[in-house]
Amino acid sequence: MDRDAIHRRLRRRGGAARRPLPVARAVRIIAETAKALDFAHAAAVLHRDVKPANIMLTRPAAGEPERVLLADFGIAKALDDRTGLTVTGMFHGSLQYAAPEQFDPSITLDARADQYALGCTLYHLLTGSTPYPGHTPEQLMHAHLQLPAPRPSHSPAAPQTGIPEAMDEVIQRALAKDRTQRYPPAAHWPPTHSTLSTPPPPTRPSQRQSTLPAHARRHRGTTRPRNKTSG
Repeated sequence: MDRDAIHRRLRRRGGAARRPLPVARAVRIIAETAKALDFAHAAAVLHRDVKPANIMLTRPAAGEPERVLLADFGIAKALDDRTGLTVTGMFHGSLQYAAPEQFDPSITLDARADQYALGCTLYHLLTGSTPYPGHTPEQLMHAHLQLPAPRPSHSPAAPQTGIPEAMDEVIQRALAKDRTQRYPPAAHWPPTHSTLSTPPPPTRPSQRQSTLPAHARRHRGTTRPRNKTSG
């Protein structure tokens, strides 16, 4: 089976500058990845490193559909019915896709951290860029903890690929600082064609302010990760 990682496809499409995937294809890839995550979570396994480099696409033979595979469970951890995660005290994964709670060693991680990373990956596929700017661990941590989720329909890629405004609500909820406000199990994600045609409901500024979780408020200063950034 011939396979290729999505991040290579993004790079090839744009040469030196990465270009986005068509919206329908990005949504299908994420929907298939969500199914794989839901299967892992049901088996009590947390991936902890969801990103484009770990999503593989098969090169199908004539007449066969392209398959989406979630790879690299090398830093996955088993979930426990009592503790939620076998915590090692170390921070794993790539900072560009890391959930805010991963910067707080007192928080027990669960499947919602994978779902946040999946949301970051969806944004990357839609726009060709990671959701938050930053080149240092401190910059990236500040962004995940403090900056509002970006709107893909306002990105430079939107005129090129026609990213609908309905996708903004998907990203806003997937990248919620408060993990209780994210989507339920990954396979129930709504980024489908019906979602793309549904306008997002209005959100009052006061509502957004109230959703900032305690761990984000505590980390307004310089924060250090649990270990080094991995690619």
